[in-house]
Amino acid sequence: MEIRIYIGGHQATMQHFVDTLEANKNALAAAKTAFITPHDTTYSDIFKASKAIRKNGNPHFIQQEFLQKYTSTQDIEKLIFIDNRIIGSDHRMFEKELFYPKPGGFIKQIQVLFENFPTHLYIETRDIASLLPANYYNRVFNNTPDSFEAFLTKLNLEDLRWSSFIDRAQGRNDAAVPITAWRYEDYPYIWRDIAGAITGIPKFQDFTGPPEKPDLDVNLNVALLFYKYTQKYPVKSQDEFDTLKTLFLERDLSASNIVGNPHWTPEIIQGLTHSYEDDWYYIERMEDVKVIQPRVFN
Repeated sequence: MEIRIYIGGHQATMQHFVDTLEANKNALAAAKTAFITPHDTTYSDIFKASKAIRKNGNPHFIQQEFLQKYTSTQDIEKLIFIDNRIIGSDHRMFEKELFYPKPGGFIKQIQVLFENFPTHLYIETRDIASLLPANYYNRVFNNTPDSFEAFLTKLNLEDLRWSSFIDRAQGRNDAAVPITAWRYEDYPYIWRDIAGAITGIPKFQDFTGPPEKPDLDVNLNVALLFYKYTQKYPVKSQDEFDTLKTLFLERDLSASNIVGNPHWTPEIIQGLTHSYEDDWYYIERMEDVKVIQPRVFN
């Protein structure tokens, strides 16, 4: 059995990918391919199983027990796990100089649990200039309040590199885990290619997609305005926060209330985008890394 683990994308693209597999599950079943959608216990189950093996448990028995929990049939050749939360939450994706601090540890657990199975990782990168606002947006609306200035000062923006994340995610023990990567910005144009690469279905161009296209926009001004409002009128409970959040997003006050931020200038945004483009030049040449990009037609 092959183990394929989708640890990117980012919110909208991950949901679109899950919906795509759901829409084409008959084709996947015919190809003996199963997929596991995001589940709250996936990471802890992997951790417990790998720990049991490290404590001299029977690897075959532990593997089979783990797989039986996630699959309804033994007649499977490819098993796809889909969940970006197994390497970190959407609103806690950074340490000072790193994306998702724990992929190296996660890969070690995967290598222990699936030692005899071919394993492949699939990762979606994203322009830092849009990832940072999205991350801040998630923090604010997950009731993890912080000013945008304080959020930025916790990071070394010049040191954030997806190539570093990919290198850590490969494990680098006896053999690096192969990785396929693509860009969040390209997803709407290459989602069938991504689905084909991960599922291995030869006729992936025939895949049916969800009726709605993924919405990749995140409005930083909405998060800044909501943070400003909650600082002026603090909530007293999670229920009160949830109610306020719902009402705030429904009314969409951001269009008529612009909150400027001197720490997020066009120059900073352009610099982050250029850094991301330079990093992708390096990613395209990394060992054991394949990239999926839009096709060029002459």
